[in-house]
Amino acid sequence: MIARLGEVATGIRPIIPADLPGCASVFYAALDELTARHGQPPPIRNEAGMIGFFGHLLTTDGERAWLSGGIDGVDAFGFAHLRGSLWFLSFLFVRPESQAQGVGRQVLLRTFPHDPSAAADDGMGGASAWNGVLATCADSIQPVSTGLYTGYGMVPRLPLFTMLGRPRRGVLPGLPRSVERCGFDDLVDTAPDGHRRLVDLVGEIDQQVLGYDRPVDHRFWRVADRRGWVYRDRADGAILGYGYAQPSGRLGPVALLDGELLPAVLGDLMSTLQPAGDWQIFVPGAAERVMVALLHAGFRCEGTPALYCASRIGPDLSRYIVASFALL
Repeated sequence: MIARLGEVATGIRPIIPADLPGCASVFYAALDELTARHGQPPPIRNEAGMIGFFGHLLTTDGERAWLSGGIDGVDAFGFAHLRGSLWFLSFLFVRPESQAQGVGRQVLLRTFPHDPSAAADDGMGGASAWNGVLATCADSIQPVSTGLYTGYGMVPRLPLFTMLGRPRRGVLPGLPRSVERCGFDDLVDTAPDGHRRLVDLVGEIDQQVLGYDRPVDHRFWRVADRRGWVYRDRADGAILGYGYAQPSGRLGPVALLDGELLPAVLGDLMSTLQPAGDWQIFVPGAAERVMVALLHAGFRCEGTPALYCASRIGPDLSRYIVASFALL
């Protein structure tokens, strides 16, 4: 029997800051077991970065952060965040020895913005009880997880690919002469009330592409050493989009009003920094121009794709490169 959200299952409680290292331990233990089972190399560990990411979600959406555990530590945990009308499940991981016991489902139920059992006869696991969009990304080699999410109305919609590489010179298109790049810091320093103007400009793009704004996430990305640029019309200064790149080689998020500009903007962003290794870009299948352009430029698809699962169509992922599979 599925517990209602008004009931607290044994061992289920809100996450607090002291739990974050335990959540990271469960995250890597579950991924190590999954990749070993499928003969894949273990994921690269960045526990400090992961704990910082968990901390961001706990700060912005603490009421949607839950774990199952006892005196021996964390057995399972889940983080979700709410941006506008989009509820997104960022993480749901269970320690290998605690799997197949229903604990993941119990944690998931606590993160929902509604009580799914209140309308469980709607044929979508109660998703109709929520007026917004329920969404997550699931690894395509995890059919059990995908089935769990689908049962709550989050149907697989499209794949998202991890692409790695360094672009061959001259293959990606250049920016049109009518488009210019301006660094976030330059805009803040030179425009009157620069910071407020930057927030408004980026928020306007997010509203048009994603359907919501998220200044809290932009603040986190900048603190986490992602460098941002806006793209604008050279003639009238009209904002066309924005993009981030990180010295480590991670690129994104990138949001543009015109998706046809994505290959040129990605190439331009990759000219701004020189990472020690490959660039890493998370590409939605809807951004087919980007997929084709990056493959021609020498990139490769790494690992298995993730599946974007949602109760209905939400953000326009044909004009967007996601920040990660845990935070669009």
